[in-house]
Amino acid sequence: MNKEQGVPAIEHFPDKPIRCSEDDLLERKPFAEAIARRVYTVPSEHGFTIAILGEWGSGKSSVLNMVAESVKGKDDTIAILDFNPWLFGGAKDLVTLFFGELSAQLGQDKNEKFKGVAKAILGLGQGIASLSSVPGATLGANVLEQLSNSWLSPSTLEDRRKQLSHALREAGSKVVVIIDDIDRLEPTEARDLVRLVRLTSDLPNLIFLLAFDGKRVAQSLGDSSDIPRSQKDGQMYLDKIVQESYTLPQIRRSNLDSLLTEHLNTLANSREHLQLDERQWGVVRSQIIEPLIGNLRDVKRYVNSTFLTLDVVGQEVNLVDVLGLEAIRVLRPLLFEDLREHAECLTAIPGDPIPQDGRSQLHKNELNSMLENTDNGDREVMESVFAILFPTTQGILGGRWPGRNWIPIWRRQRNVACEEVFRIYLQASLEDDDIALFKIRELISALSSKEELERFLDNIDDKQFMVFVEKLGDFEPEFPGNAIATAIPVLVSWIAKLSSQSDTFFDLPPSARVKRIIHMIIRRVPDEIDREESLKAILGEVENLSEYFHIIDATRWGMRPLLRDDQERAFKHTFISKLKCKNSEDLSKEWDLSFILMQGLDWADSTMRDRLIKALRKHLIDDQFVLTLLRTARGYTRRTAFDITGSVPGYRMSVIERLYWEELAKIFGSELKDAVTRLAALPEYDALSDKDQASIDLANEYAQGRGSDARNSFRPHVDNSPC
Repeated sequence: MNKEQGVPAIEHFPDKPIRCSEDDLLERKPFAEAIARRVYTVPSEHGFTIAILGEWGSGKSSVLNMVAESVKGKDDTIAILDFNPWLFGGAKDLVTLFFGELSAQLGQDKNEKFKGVAKAILGLGQGIASLSSVPGATLGANVLEQLSNSWLSPSTLEDRRKQLSHALREAGSKVVVIIDDIDRLEPTEARDLVRLVRLTSDLPNLIFLLAFDGKRVAQSLGDSSDIPRSQKDGQMYLDKIVQESYTLPQIRRSNLDSLLTEHLNTLANSREHLQLDERQWGVVRSQIIEPLIGNLRDVKRYVNSTFLTLDVVGQEVNLVDVLGLEAIRVLRPLLFEDLREHAECLTAIPGDPIPQDGRSQLHKNELNSMLENTDNGDREVMESVFAILFPTTQGILGGRWPGRNWIPIWRRQRNVACEEVFRIYLQASLEDDDIALFKIRELISALSSKEELERFLDNIDDKQFMVFVEKLGDFEPEFPGNAIATAIPVLVSWIAKLSSQSDTFFDLPPSARVKRIIHMIIRRVPDEIDREESLKAILGEVENLSEYFHIIDATRWGMRPLLRDDQERAFKHTFISKLKCKNSEDLSKEWDLSFILMQGLDWADSTMRDRLIKALRKHLIDDQFVLTLLRTARGYTRRTAFDITGSVPGYRMSVIERLYWEELAKIFGSELKDAVTRLAALPEYDALSDKDQASIDLANEYAQGRGSDARNSFRPHVDNSPC
């Protein structure tokens, strides 16, 4: 659909700085206001220069705009001038534009006392420009250095400089000159601009506010062709010019994550027929996308580029796979080219190539080479790309891969793990209520006491709990070390109360966000042995196997597992043993029954798996067990669709209901179908809750061969009640 057909136009997120503090999404207004106070109060009898330092894309321009806004708010008699160094293309252009632009802006100022300053600035600029036009002259060697020492044309240039100094002093108000993006200039241009600042920065009431990447500018000043220098020399030169420098505050991870979610949801709301597997999305987002995003520019570039790719391949390639690969393509283009060049080995099936042609070893060598060509941070991301998006690589590299039974599933789900789907992708690639800080610290303090934590959480509802969970992530360094023993049992119990579904299209499910906090609490214990002993004590007291599983799962939430392999195997073995010994009544109380059964089989070896299946099948005679099994086996996939039934037609999120029937059938065989038929015929069926009846009906459709992931009912809002 397009605009002519009634579909809203796609929103684009421009990569431009914000103009005012109202648009501040990164909580940098206090920092900008502090800089503004400094600009307002610094002694300026002999000029002053302040620098704001930050990497490309970190938001320096936005902070400069907020500083200017705040300075004007304090004193509207201060003149704020902006100079864009990108507009010049050589020494003569630089002088003309620098002084001409400042003079023009001052001439337009409503304060009449700046008119004389504007005229004096223009006069000085004209004098310097006439010298820089001499063939072979440069600002550094023959013009600015001589002017600085008052050797050249003192009756003209020095007099003009004195006139400007007098005009600035007579004006009685500060003139603030803002210069941004110095670090994006060519080295010679950056050197000339910094020299101009140096020559004028000691004039009275003149304050320079500069923004740049300190390392890059120091390199430009140090890499002088006429005077060989080092980066250290360049930094020393900067130190002579800049009186004060401030480093831009690091962007909070939670702010970036929220902005990513907001922009992706905007993307989803402009697209039809999108489907998102929630569990797979959580893994791809946390292990592939988020590690690559370091600033707001990354978010905008990523989402904007994904708009087009979804237009091209959105119906043919799994949405989660597209989102993961797009993060690599946009934010790590060299890694993406590596993926493109080695597409064959990414989707090769282990053992397929004829042994004598050497292709298996070749694929292994290529995969290892791809990993070795990345730095440490990107290597972990690439490892996640292999394991999550291209799982057959694990078999090629000597590890475990899911097996051939997954090939038709990947094809059906349009995963790039399927060679033909990956080829399609490559060929086509062209506000929650806020919480006061003291309340967050109160919660952090309560993490040390199970009783205090329970008392604190008893006074909040599910929505407030999730807001606290989101905020806690920023305070991990303040988590008490003993929280592993006191907080984890309380927090994991909340997972049962929360929905496994998300409120918006791209948001992580509440249960996943809670497990991320649990993971942070566990890794706050630095000693590996102490960490494992604490977990052993906690798990020893946990009777509910659903809670037992989610605690273990939380140890693997981050980029690096928190347990040694042997200790993890021991916990898993205990889990399987408990699962095997549980009776039907106890299992019926499990709030994540179907999943822990599937997980138990996945963890068990072949011998134990057969015994476990035999033990579990005995429970099918218990109607309550079967009902709990079906109730917890329901899952959902989200998609967008254009809805005309509401008062305001537009895209809405719909929920596709499914049942993990194939997975359960592997455990219970044909006996599961008989158990479902028995439940449907129970005399007590009509007395069951609507949710239980729906679970039985859905299972009966699958049992009769009519179940499909296409089954859905439109829901303007997702049902947030626990499944």
